[in-house]
Amino acid sequence: MVDSPGKMLYNREDNRIAGAQSAQRKKGELAVKQKKTASMKQKFAYMAVTMVAASFGVFLCLYLVVSGIMGQTRQIMDDNDRNARFQTQMEAEENAFRHWVEGNDGNAREELEARIRETTDVVENLTEKKNPAKPEVYRSLWAIEKSYEVYCVKRDEVMEMDRSKAEFSRALYEIYDMQGFLIQYGGNLTQAVMKEGNRAYLQGENRFKLIPLVVVFAAVMIAGIAVYAGKYIDRSLIEPIVALSREAERVAANDFEGQLPGYDQDDEMGHLLKAFGKMKESTQESLRTIQENSELQIQLEKVQLQMLKSQVNPHFLFNTLNMISCMAQLEEADTTDKMILAMSRLFQYTLKSSESTAPLSNEIAVVKDYLYLQKMRFGERVQYEIDVEDDTEYRMVPSFILQPLVENAVIHGISGQASGGFIRVRSWTEGKKLWLSVEDTGAGMEPEQVEQLNSGKWKGKSGHGVGLGNIIKRVRIMYQDGQVIVRSEKKKGTCIMIGFTDTKGEI
Repeated sequence: MVDSPGKMLYNREDNRIAGAQSAQRKKGELAVKQKKTASMKQKFAYMAVTMVAASFGVFLCLYLVVSGIMGQTRQIMDDNDRNARFQTQMEAEENAFRHWVEGNDGNAREELEARIRETTDVVENLTEKKNPAKPEVYRSLWAIEKSYEVYCVKRDEVMEMDRSKAEFSRALYEIYDMQGFLIQYGGNLTQAVMKEGNRAYLQGENRFKLIPLVVVFAAVMIAGIAVYAGKYIDRSLIEPIVALSREAERVAANDFEGQLPGYDQDDEMGHLLKAFGKMKESTQESLRTIQENSELQIQLEKVQLQMLKSQVNPHFLFNTLNMISCMAQLEEADTTDKMILAMSRLFQYTLKSSESTAPLSNEIAVVKDYLYLQKMRFGERVQYEIDVEDDTEYRMVPSFILQPLVENAVIHGISGQASGGFIRVRSWTEGKKLWLSVEDTGAGMEPEQVEQLNSGKWKGKSGHGVGLGNIIKRVRIMYQDGQVIVRSEKKKGTCIMIGFTDTKGEI
């Protein structure tokens, strides 16, 4: 068996194409030698954990230093506050006691007793803080505690004595002296606490010197980590992306000669560079193959054109039909003349229709000629009706949109039935949308085929669905809202509905 000219042309180029692809594959290999490393996500996670841990450690040290200083300062302030409260409260009790002694107010005793309770609470709270490690403070607290115990006994005795007796006056002045001593002891305690606080402050002064050092150390450490992170990100992310962007611009300009940057890490960036290199190589090979196939296709079309010149010219056939029609008129064969004219009009429409769209009236005329010829062939077995709304007659529709559907209805629908069938062609509008339909009472289609046609997945190689599949593709490509609805039931018939809006308007 002799190969066709086109096949011989393709076979002739196989070795050259394979050789070019092999050479390009070797040339387009990546200069990326990768070693197994952690992923970029893991690296950034490690870096983030390191920065957080370092920052946390630095700030923890700073917090401990500052909190220690603040704690010590707070302790000194609390001690001073307690001491000041004792001295203040003791003075308030002294004033209340003098007021009670003068006896000018009936509520003086109640006020004195309230001040006594408050002073007792202050002394108890004060003496609980005795610490032998602070001798001066300890001695002052001990003196206050013991003196206050004696003072309380004497004060209570005086408060129960008869004021008219001479003992009351002596005891009263003794109480005044004891109150003065207690107030003086409070002042001594304040001085002792202040001395102890100054001593503690001087001892902890070195801690204050640590704060600037900790701050500087923290700043240096964080800056160092930030510099390292910036260099790492620049080296492992920014530089490869910039190089990849430049290489992508070269590829967009059809320049495939550039080389990708070297990168020795087996992470996401390494995978991206490797994938881009493969894509670049594949794209270059595809473009070369397309170019070579295009050249081969041109040569093949030239060969096929030469072959077609040896076949019957459709114009010659059209002219011959016109001549036969004239002879039929001379011989008064009217039926033959009508059939030849119908066939002639079909050929004429086929030869003249080079546009993708045509008026619906032209499509209906072709359908009428075709149905007339089929009715002459099948007789009463073929019945049809054409229902075209007046306002749709001059709407623009895809060329040869109805005749293939009618032909399918005749050949695959009703020609195989002994009783024949009925075909109905309709057009109508719903809003701005034009609807066309071809319906028959023929053999129908299998449910699987109907489902595949409606979903656009039909890949039949012959038969009912080939022409219909092409029409579905044309309508969906030509019109944004194009619809083709197939309804069919086995042994009951088929209905094909086509709907679309012609954005170019009516002619």
